[in-house]
Amino acid sequence: MGDSTGKLSIGKTYPTTDIAFAELGMGEPAITCATPEALKMISYADIEKAFETDGSWRDLYAFETTEDHWRSFLTTVLQSNWPAQLIVNDRPVNQPDVAVKTLRDLESHASLSIDVCGAELKSYFFTDDQIELDLVPAEINETNFPSLLEFIALMARSTGRNVFVTEENSPSRGIFVYNLEAGSASLITRTSESTELSRSVGQSLHLFASQLRRCRRHASAIENADGRNAITTSTFELSESDAIAAVNEWKTGAIFRPNQIQWHTQLTEGEFLTLNELDVGFSYMSISDVDLLTEILGASPMPLHFWARLELACRAFGIPTRED
Repeated sequence: MGDSTGKLSIGKTYPTTDIAFAELGMGEPAITCATPEALKMISYADIEKAFETDGSWRDLYAFETTEDHWRSFLTTVLQSNWPAQLIVNDRPVNQPDVAVKTLRDLESHASLSIDVCGAELKSYFFTDDQIELDLVPAEINETNFPSLLEFIALMARSTGRNVFVTEENSPSRGIFVYNLEAGSASLITRTSESTELSRSVGQSLHLFASQLRRCRRHASAIENADGRNAITTSTFELSESDAIAAVNEWKTGAIFRPNQIQWHTQLTEGEFLTLNELDVGFSYMSISDVDLLTEILGASPMPLHFWARLELACRAFGIPTRED
């Protein structure tokens, strides 16, 4: 991240990372519940306790995605042998592009339902940068668990991403992961203490946060700042160009890479969680339409939210939260 001196270059646009997609799994043989794929896999006994019924769902995640990943995933699912239904604005469709467009259109909505040998997986197209599917743990059992693993493998191949199974709405609390490169699934064991990766991420975050702080403008110096409440007027903001540059830097840097398994196994839960929340903050920063952002959040956005996330992330990694 940054130039040869190791400094961040706010204002410079970095190229997006090349995406290497696996070939689509078209024309695959029929999938049956009784014949699991011949891969090195974990067993139902390994995850049975984590799938005990507790009133919550479990989630499947493919992180660091784009609309292209969504399109590839939907095409593969709809052409596979898994029974699936794609709904856009309450009407069945079979064109992935129609559903993908709803990711940018608040006036439209989409959902995907997939039947995996009696277990229903559902997606609601919340955001383009991760593909999330819900499942009811009570619907998973020893008989259909191998089929769930086969579907997860299909999801990984179609997106070119590792697929994580986690507690509901908790990317930081992984249960197991399908490793695309290894072609196998394994349990996630999270470290309880900071590691070398923690220190490396912390150093990058410190550099990044320092540069952002130097770009801040006091709200009193911003045009049309009148009428803001006392809390907001005491915070700082970025200019539009600096905000765009910061988002580009964050998206193309290596500070947060949830697709990489080591981020889930070599960062503590607190470290991962604060980075994930900061990532959400950058997603909001990339939306320049205040009315649109207000509709998404259900309240008027405040600069305080983003800076609070940044400060929390810094604290999680033991980074100074103020610049002298």
